[in-house]
Amino acid sequence: ILGGADGVVTVMNARSGRVLSESNGGGSRVWRVAVSPDGKTIATAHHDGKVRLWDWAKMAGAAP
Repeated sequence: ILGGADGVVTVMNARSGRVLSESNGGGSRVWRVAVSPDGKTIATAHHDGKVRLWDWAKMAGAAP
């Protein structure tokens, strides 16, 4: 899972490098990315001070 300076959150297959999903986090730089202990939620912390929560299954197309 990558967070970009442009606010885009990218989920990639670690083995193949294939992009599974890209979502705009609102345009503010992504500072941190974390995954919940149960693996169902991605949290991103942004330069604008906001924390956004993402549903892993919707982002990646399947649970990890």
